[in-house]
Amino acid sequence: TGWTSAFISHYLQRVNGGTLWGNAVDVSFARVKHQTAQLLARVNVTLKEPTKDKDELGSHRWDLCFIDASHRYEDVRADYDTYKERCGVMMFHDIADHSNYHAKQGGGVPLFWKHLVDSVEAGRIHEFTAQAADPASVKGHRPALGIGIVAPNSRGTGANELPLPQWDMAAWGALEASRREELWASLKAGRESARSS
Repeated sequence: TGWTSAFISHYLQRVNGGTLWGNAVDVSFARVKHQTAQLLARVNVTLKEPTKDKDELGSHRWDLCFIDASHRYEDVRADYDTYKERCGVMMFHDIADHSNYHAKQGGGVPLFWKHLVDSVEAGRIHEFTAQAADPASVKGHRPALGIGIVAPNSRGTGANELPLPQWDMAAWGALEASRREELWASLKAGRESARSS
């Protein structure tokens, strides 16, 4: 819906001394509310659609790319593959969001993030996944949101050093829900152990 892009853009404008120019790229902006589009316009962020603005987007390079569109595994990966060589810093939304980890999302952003983290130098990865301080305050809700950042490589791009694994969406969807839950727990445990080391 564009709201997260508006929030991030306003924050970046503030910390950058009031200067920001950018594009918000998505397959369609049909769901973006008029007020959100106005907020984006106020910080000089133009809405772009790859099918309509292909020539302009094709050759452009960006300092920062914020990936927050479809949360299906293959869509997040396609966005990354499309922009990784043209972006310095890559930022991903919902890296800890259990709700898009289910069968229809193919593991979603959290699983793609795990694969990406395993494919780049550790020093390039920054995660912001803090949840409510008191687990009782979320009353059984699973983790949500989270921002993952991949700093530029030695060539100044967001590209990975090692190849991403091949991922079989059909096999993921066929897994029993309990097996997906086990994998989710191992992803979460891996993130927590990496944070403590």
